[in-house]
Amino acid sequence: MFNKSIALFSATILLAACNSVAQPKPAQPQSVPAAQSAAPAPIRQAWRLTELSGFKGEIPANAKMDWTKLPTAYAYMGCNHMNFHAQASKSGSLKLGEMTSTVMLCENNQLEDAFTIAMKRVSRYEVNGQTLILHGKNGVQIKFTPAP
Repeated sequence: MFNKSIALFSATILLAACNSVAQPKPAQPQSVPAAQSAAPAPIRQAWRLTELSGFKGEIPANAKMDWTKLPTAYAYMGCNHMNFHAQASKSGSLKLGEMTSTVMLCENNQLEDAFTIAMKRVSRYEVNGQTLILHGKNGVQIKFTPAP
């Protein structure tokens, strides 16, 4: 009888332990880095490249830049995937970090080369209607429209 009582008591304890549910912790508010919060909403989207000063070739439809996750930004000009940090202020100033990219060997990547060189000169931006315009030294101008 004593063994049955101990077995029954042990089974009850085990069942109670199995039925207990851990209570979820309340969600903690996420702090937003200052560089990220300073970027205005209109630029936080994916952009399709439409014009690059000095570039004479055809711009493919898949040439894009993604600013949805600022301060981390991404770009693709038809060959390699590039990423960089971008800090955009509401006043229009823009600070870009060093660009890194995959190292695919691609034929005819003049657009990618021109884009990389131009981005090194960019220091400010403006949104004019549906167009994002990046401005830089020596008259560099890069234009984008919202990507589909």
